[in-house]
Amino acid sequence: MPGRRLLRRHRRLRRARRQLHPQLQEDQLRRASGRFDGNVSRANDTLGQNLPPPFADLATLTKMFADKGLDQTDVVVLSGAHTVGISHCPSFSDRVHPPTSPSPNMDPTLAAKLNQTCDTPNNATTTVSQDYETPNALDNQYYKNILSGKVLFTSDAALNSSETLELVKNTPGQTIGTQPSEQPW
Repeated sequence: MPGRRLLRRHRRLRRARRQLHPQLQEDQLRRASGRFDGNVSRANDTLGQNLPPPFADLATLTKMFADKGLDQTDVVVLSGAHTVGISHCPSFSDRVHPPTSPSPNMDPTLAAKLNQTCDTPNNATTTVSQDYETPNALDNQYYKNILSGKVLFTSDAALNSSETLELVKNTPGQTIGTQPSEQPW
């Protein structure tokens, strides 16, 4: 049943949120966690190899996740982590500073604000919140931002495609007016 599977994935994402973002925790329970599969972590092993680049299209995202045994539902659910955190301007400069004008699938108000904040495409010192609506909350605002064109990365905007649109729309708590405390995950 797709709904139950999606709900389980959201529960896993919530647990990961508690472990990775202590400042967002609702409870401060101590529990054993962490990686037990190795003791080496290298930046070279992440972007492009294990983490999709921010400019990836849906086909690239789907392939990278499939290579790890995951499907498009996993792409949508795990991309929800972009509701917290910051990004450096070059990560989304292809959407804000393209050769002619801002990306047509980006909200024009957001594009103008980002264009002003990130005055040059290679401005690597300036950062912006990945979710400017609720930057310090792990909530479903990210999915609402996808639907309204208010996401930074090409990889996030790619989720507003016919292949993944129903998954984005049916994310738990996506009903208009639902408060984070009412979400089932």
